[in-house]
Amino acid sequence: GFSRPAKDFHLFNCQRTEARKTEALDGFVKPDPTTMKDPIPAGLLVNDMPYISKQGYYKKTVAVLGITTKTKRLNDVKKFIKMLEK
Repeated sequence: GFSRPAKDFHLFNCQRTEARKTEALDGFVKPDPTTMKDPIPAGLLVNDMPYISKQGYYKKTVAVLGITTKTKRLNDVKKFIKMLEK
């Protein structure tokens, strides 16, 4: 079986709760890029994209589409973003 001290589970649950707060759509604040280390992570906020809205996805959480700078599938990324725009 799986065995861990209760304090580890408490810490994990506290971290999950804090993560959920930062991911909540209401009150979300975009991070300040000047406080980030190089390379600065980039992402597209997609909550308001038509496809996401029509499907009813991510109503209460922030949805960020992350794209690695070294992707070998840039054309697929472009197609996916175009699909989200419809």
